[in-house]
Amino acid sequence: MDLRQLRRFLAVAEELNFGRAAERLHISQPPLSRQIMELEEELGVELFERGPRGVTITPAGRYLEKEAARLLGRVSLVKERIGTVGRGGLRQVRIGFVASAMYSFLPELVERYREELKGLSFEFLELPTNAQAKALLSGRIDIGFVRFWTGEEGIRFVPISEESLSLVHSRSLSPQPGEDLAAYAELPFIAFALDSAPGLAESALKACARAGFTPKTVFSAGQFDSVLRLVAAGLGWSIVPTLALSGSRLELVARELMDQPERIIVGAALRDDEDDPLVLSLLDIATRHLTAGGR
Repeated sequence: MDLRQLRRFLAVAEELNFGRAAERLHISQPPLSRQIMELEEELGVELFERGPRGVTITPAGRYLEKEAARLLGRVSLVKERIGTVGRGGLRQVRIGFVASAMYSFLPELVERYREELKGLSFEFLELPTNAQAKALLSGRIDIGFVRFWTGEEGIRFVPISEESLSLVHSRSLSPQPGEDLAAYAELPFIAFALDSAPGLAESALKACARAGFTPKTVFSAGQFDSVLRLVAAGLGWSIVPTLALSGSRLELVARELMDQPERIIVGAALRDDEDDPLVLSLLDIATRHLTAGGR
């Protein structure tokens, strides 16, 4: 089993179609099918089930897909880091983040990185929480900053800080609601999409359930900025992380939900087997900085 086989296996695993995978790899389909069969013979398991309705991946194939993505990601990182050392250039750090992080702690954290770690350049990739796991395993990012983590094999999540929730709406929202959360029960609610921010979406629903109602969700959005802009346009109200509001310049009415036990867990995600001293230093600095600044 070599790296070329793994790359071709991954193409089939992601496409679940030998024709599309072959086109993506710029090879013809027969040799691709043959190579996958040779890999299955070498491993002694079926990686794919071929049927009249198409190709499906087996449990063994699913396991190999995760391990292959991790291995190829590490190979890519090694090549990049060796090239940087050889050229004597800046070491690039790739940081994944959820949108709300850029509104709150991330700019100050990067400033701290620049103070404590020299010779770095930074690339930022805005990714929802669930996409950061794949980006980490493939080597697309070195470390990710998320709010909540649902758990993913091969990923280590380090809770660092926590913050409260806040209710937000525009000044034009009518009728003007009161201080009680239940006063918002009949007003349109703008939710975070479950597939983008599952923890935040669930916490908002729990807060409403505790107040005795299910919110009337009219809009849902995957990104923090989208939610805030819909709120600012007077289309409804929402529940968002408190600290993330500090970076918004939109005209919003915000009230911290002090009586609600739900808290947003802020943390860092990295590969479970991460041993790069630089990435571990990024984690250490983030832990010190966010622990001091979290609520």
